[in-house]
Amino acid sequence: MEEKRRSRRINYLGTGWLSHQGSRYFCRLENISLHGARVGLKDASVGPIPRGESCSLRLYQDADGQQYGDFRAQVVRFESAVAGLEFYEVEGTSKDVLEDIIRKEQYLYDGAHKIIDLAREVAEFRGITLTDVHFDRGELIPEREIHTLRFFAGERTSNVHLHRMDIEEFYDKDGAVPASREIHKAIDRLHG
Repeated sequence: MEEKRRSRRINYLGTGWLSHQGSRYFCRLENISLHGARVGLKDASVGPIPRGESCSLRLYQDADGQQYGDFRAQVVRFESAVAGLEFYEVEGTSKDVLEDIIRKEQYLYDGAHKIIDLAREVAEFRGITLTDVHFDRGELIPEREIHTLRFFAGERTSNVHLHRMDIEEFYDKDGAVPASREIHKAIDRLHG
């Protein structure tokens, strides 16, 4: 199948409201780009929304719901209460909200991968072979936004729980000490 997206999608675990023909459905975002989104409707009993139908999506940028963007879209895919949306032209405040969401998510992704690179270096230095590393995204609410990095070395596993601010600080300062210390501890636990 040929890739037709105009911009790269970013994984985004946010929430919003999808409105279609006078009904409003709470939804959880799976990914987003400057041109569209994939959303899962919480109400699985919603009948299929036909391809090409117009709808609107409200996304909240912050936990208290003060900043949000409204996006007019058309449905390009709908299966099992999951809708693929293509945005019509995005302008003004909504465009600012969308760009801010994408920038923050890319920042988190880049920071997490920088931390994973450090973990691999630390493990290699200690003679440990990491067989896998998972980055499990945390909660949407900022005060509870704890992300988990899971390190696997054969049958052994070790976790590190980091707040988004820790990841951002690590990324900004090219290796902030608190996050580095937690990574070293996690890798040491793999020695067992």
